Amino acid sequence: MRSFNRLYNKVITMLVTSSMVLLLLSTILIFYFYYNDNYTMAQEAVAKRNLLTAEELIKLNYPGHWHSKGGTLYKGEVEINNNFFLVDYIERVTESICVVFNNTTCVATSVFDEGGCKRALDVDTYSLREGTIKTLDANRCYLERAEIMGKGYQTAYKPVTNQDGQIIGLLMIGVPLDSNFIFEPLKVMGLTGLTLTIIMIVIANYYFSKSFVKPLWGVIDSMQQVAKNKDVQRLNVKGSKEIKELSKAFNQLLEMVASRSQHKDHKENVLPEGAKHKQDPVDTFTEEEADIWIEKMLGFSSDDDDLPKGLSYITLRQIILFFKQNKGEGVTVEDASNALSLSKVTVRRYFNFLEEYELVDIEQRYGTVGRPLKIYTLKED
Repeated sequence: MRSFNRLYNKVITMLVTSSMVLLLLSTILIFYFYYNDNYTMAQEAVAKRNLLTAEELIKLNYPGHWHSKGGTLYKGEVEINNNFFLVDYIERVTESICVVFNNTTCVATSVFDEGGCKRALDVDTYSLREGTIKTLDANRCYLERAEIMGKGYQTAYKPVTNQDGQIIGLLMIGVPLDSNFIFEPLKVMGLTGLTLTIIMIVIANYYFSKSFVKPLWGVIDSMQQVAKNKDVQRLNVKGSKEIKELSKAFNQLLEMVASRSQHKDHKENVLPEGAKHKQDPVDTFTEEEADIWIEKMLGFSSDDDDLPKGLSYITLRQIILFFKQNKGEGVTVEDASNALSLSKVTVRRYFNFLEEYELVDIEQRYGTVGRPLKIYTLKED
């Protein structure tokens, strides 16, 4: 029973855990892809809006056209090279980094280098995957996710053109990406899912134990009691439909056994006095005495499981009791089959087993037709 319970608990735990884990992973993946797409779209919209804000701030503070002269970028009459006040101001307003390029040279940035003392003016700091400035569309806003100084940004940049419409540089905005914005909810979902999985395992174990395991063991225990010829009450278990059908079948079997027992008692009560007197010594041969006889003559006990394959100790005990009840009289396979409600094949198997141990005498009686009839008599101790 303990091994069955352990196996049952392992199976239930494995099924519930695997189901909940698959459900949780599916939910997390769906949430991640859906939320990541929406987060990306939202960050792109913020980057576009901040880029427009930066353009308007530059126009408001520095009227005039963009132009480049001698490697220096101007907006109107104001020099943009090393104009860190401008990019820092835009960063404070938009909460996004701001970078200005003169052609392919970074001339102003709100980003500091790794030491935090100097401005990161190295153009390689800013990877622009859309191509060189000359190949960009002057009227288009470009969006990219980039890593700048070890941090993730959603960038938006747009070409800077002079009065003639020629591209002479770039204006770039970078919105910081917050990975925790996505992964923190995923972590919460994971912990919640783990808690729910544990709760579901406990509930499933309780439910299946109540509706299946305990009622099943009630049926099994009653069957074992019947096998030991002990009085058993009718089962009235509450459980699944299958368990109820099993208990119903057991109750029918119990009624049949009780009916046969009553029929046997009735036959014994109506026997003549001489017959009763003749049976009295036989009836005193109890199951315990049969167990002692089997252990003495065959070397098997009720606690052992060493009988040859296909033989049951309980059935063997019934066969011995039948022989003892017919002590001194020869019996046939058919007699034992009818008396014990066993098939002839089963009875013959036990008779042959006793014959192998030379515990029965066999007499063959020949009739006018057919095979001879074997009469078996149990040898005296």
